[in-house]
Amino acid sequence: MVLPGYGHEYAENRQDLLIMPLMDLAVRTRYPKDGDPTKGPIKLLSIDPATGWVADNTTWKSGITKIVPAAQFKDDLGHSSWLQNEDIAFIYRAYATHNNPLTITSPGPCGPGTQPLDPGANVPIAVDASKFPNWKKLEFYDGAKKLGTVTAAPAHFTATNLTPGYHVFSVLGTDAQGSLRTSDPALVVVQSPQSSSDHAVRSQATTSTFARRFASESPRGRPTSIPALMILALVIIVLGIVLIVPEPSGDDCPGVDRGAVGAVRGHGVL
Repeated sequence: MVLPGYGHEYAENRQDLLIMPLMDLAVRTRYPKDGDPTKGPIKLLSIDPATGWVADNTTWKSGITKIVPAAQFKDDLGHSSWLQNEDIAFIYRAYATHNNPLTITSPGPCGPGTQPLDPGANVPIAVDASKFPNWKKLEFYDGAKKLGTVTAAPAHFTATNLTPGYHVFSVLGTDAQGSLRTSDPALVVVQSPQSSSDHAVRSQATTSTFARRFASESPRGRPTSIPALMILALVIIVLGIVLIVPEPSGDDCPGVDRGAVGAVRGHGVL
C-alpha cells in the first residue's frame, strides 16, 4: 500500500477507500466457492470485460472524471482504467477527480482502530459545500446506489439500515449552470451479525478483523468467514485478479497528486 515517491502513502491518499471494496468484489466474483489453496493453485473465475465500466484518465482535472459502461467507451483505451462494476466506477470517480469542492465531514476517516458498525446501522452524512456555494442539488450515493437528494441547506442526509460489507459514500453536486462536481469518498464498514460468543469480545474488534472476512453473495452481501489459512493466498491471488489494462501516461496520473490513483493501476492494482 506504500510506494515512496509515487504519492500513494496510506495516510495521504487513503487508497483503502478504493482498494478495499475493489478487492472485496474481486475476491467474491473471481474466487471459486470451493477453492482450496492447500490443494494447489486456484483457477480464478473469468470476467467479461464488456460487463465492466471504464474511466477516462484524461478527464480527472476537468472537474469530474468521466466514467461510462465499458461497451460505451469510445475513447483511447491507453488512457483509461477498467473498473469491474458500476459501484467501483462511482467510487473511482470520487477518488480520482482532482480538487473536489465538496467535502464529506461525517462520517470521519475509517482506518485501523475504527470500530465496525452493526447491521442495520444508520449513518448521518454531512457535507461541507462552502467551496461550491451555488449548488442547487446534492445527490448522496453509496457506491452507485442513490440514497437521496437535498435541494437546500443543511447539506446532510442519513443512510439507513446498512447491510454487512463495505459502504463508500460520495456526493454529486449540481450548480445553477448545470455543472457537476463530486466529493471525495468516505468509507464505513458494517460487520456480520455477531454470535453470542463473538458478542462478548466485540468491543475489541477493529476494521482489521475484516481482513479475515469476505462477502460471498451480492455486492451488498453478508461477509462470510473463511479459514485464516487462506488469507495469505488471497492477498497474493488478488494481485492477479484484475484484468490487465494499458499503462497510463505520466500526464494522466502525476506521482504526487490525488489523480495519482491512475498510476496505481500501472502497479497492478487497477
